[in-house]
Amino acid sequence: VALVKGLVEGLSYRAKVSAKNACGWGAFSPVSEPLTLGAAAFKPIASAAPLLEAVDSTSLRVHFSPPPVRPGAPAHESVTVHVKAGDGAWQAVDATSSTLISSNGSGTAHWADSRVALVKGLVEGLSYRAKVSAKNACGWGAFSPVSEPLTLGAAAFKPIASAAPLLEAVDSTSLRVHFSPPPVRPGAPAHESVTVYVGVGGAWQTVDAAASTLKPLGRAFRAGVESALVKGLSEGVTYRAKVSV
Repeated sequence: VALVKGLVEGLSYRAKVSAKNACGWGAFSPVSEPLTLGAAAFKPIASAAPLLEAVDSTSLRVHFSPPPVRPGAPAHESVTVHVKAGDGAWQAVDATSSTLISSNGSGTAHWADSRVALVKGLVEGLSYRAKVSAKNACGWGAFSPVSEPLTLGAAAFKPIASAAPLLEAVDSTSLRVHFSPPPVRPGAPAHESVTVYVGVGGAWQTVDAAASTLKPLGRAFRAGVESALVKGLSEGVTYRAKVSV
C-alpha cells in the first residue's frame, strides 16, 4: 500500500504501478478505477463485467459479483442490472417480475447479496449485453464494464472470448504463448480444444500442437493447455498472438 498526501478535494485521481527487477522496469499495470476525493469517494466502485447465461430462446441469466466495499465506506444496499438488445437503449431488470423496464429509476432493484438476475420476455436471435451498478448510503456507484454479448439461440452456448494472451521469448527464434481459457458459460458444454494463432502484421497462422511450428491449419491444443511453444520464427520480427476456444 502507498499513502499519498497533499491532494485536492473534488478532483478525480487514478493510479498505476510498475515493478522493477535486475533487467529493468516492467510495463505499467492497467489504470485503477477513478477515485474523487470527497463524498463521492465512498460510493461503490465498479464491479467486474457480468457473465450472461442462456436459459432458453427468450430468457437469460445475468451472473455478477458485487464489487468490494471501499475501506471506510458503508455497506452495499442494492444492485441494479441493466440489459440492452443490439444498439438499443439500456433497460433495467425488475427484480420482482424478471422483465425489462425503463431505466428511469422505477421498478425493484436486486438485494446487495444477489449474484444472479433472471431476465424473461426477450427475443430469440437478438444479441444482448448487460452491466451492473451497486448502491450504498452515499449513492449509486459506477457501472461495471459491459458483458460479452449473448445471442439467444444455438450460438448462445458457444465459448466466449478469452483474455489477451501473453508472449514469452524463449530464444532468438522461439516464443511461448501463455493464455487462460475463458470461463464456461453456465449451462454450456465444456471446452474441447484451443486454437492458437500467431501473426506478423495482418497475416495469421495457427500453431501446430504436435510440431510447435506455424502452419496454415495446424493441430489444435486440448482444452486444458495454457501455453503453446512456437519454434522456427525469425529474429528481429515482432509477433502477436490470439486464441480461440
